[in-house]
Amino acid sequence: MIYGIDVSSNNEGQVLDATGLSFAVVKVSEGDDYLNPDRFTEAEWAVSHGLTLAVYHWTKPWQSAAAQFANFVNGLKGMPSWEWWAQDEEDGSQPASDQEWAQSVSAILTLGRNEWPDKHMASYVGQFFHSATLLPIALDNFWWDPDYGNDDGQVHPILNGRRPVIHQYSSANHLDRNVVVDEAAYAQLRGVAPAPAPKRRSGVNAITFFTIPDHPVEEARATVYASDGPFKAHSLTPEEEGCWQFIELAHGAVSADVQVGHLPWAVAQRIEGVFQPPAAPTA
Repeated sequence: MIYGIDVSSNNEGQVLDATGLSFAVVKVSEGDDYLNPDRFTEAEWAVSHGLTLAVYHWTKPWQSAAAQFANFVNGLKGMPSWEWWAQDEEDGSQPASDQEWAQSVSAILTLGRNEWPDKHMASYVGQFFHSATLLPIALDNFWWDPDYGNDDGQVHPILNGRRPVIHQYSSANHLDRNVVVDEAAYAQLRGVAPAPAPKRRSGVNAITFFTIPDHPVEEARATVYASDGPFKAHSLTPEEEGCWQFIELAHGAVSADVQVGHLPWAVAQRIEGVFQPPAAPTA
């Protein structure tokens, strides 16, 4: 298995051990003005231990995407050669809508593709964070999924058949630990294998739905892709998030992280910008 860590100024002064590691991802920047003061030291440590070096930017969707990307590029100056880059999509310190998140992440992704046409981006995003818009971007590129389980420093199986490229499985002892789940996709992310063609089509909505038949929500969820018009979703397979039921979608239906307990299978509908579950069936 391929293991790695990601580091930032939070790891300043921490003694890092490269034993068993293959890669390190160094935080370079955050928003439009912050640069990690330890980025050079951390990157040199990774390179000196023979690790694949990657870099990441902490995205803030309420700030200009162009200014953020310029800050990221500025922070990379003088750093060792790196193989791939990532956006960290988790900042909840200020409110931002699904659309604002998607626009910001997409704009920075486009700027990165223009700047480094031979480099690929991973999206670090949790399955419950603005998933209606951010998960499709991650799945269209390379998904880096934080899912700690009981956060004991050990790798635990990922539920539901989810298959990110990289799984951040622990932050125990103030160190983020990762394992590659999909080695073929990881080779594509690194640029040592041809990257796949983009998966998304024009006018596609991401539909996240849950099953709750006496099981915790985290054991029953799936993501499908739907055209804008009414349709019946195709039967899912385990490779498509570990679920295999049919759902009906009304025109323009889209979902967020909705938990529906009164139906074994359900999809949420957007009503005036608010995600609401279907009404419970009457007896």
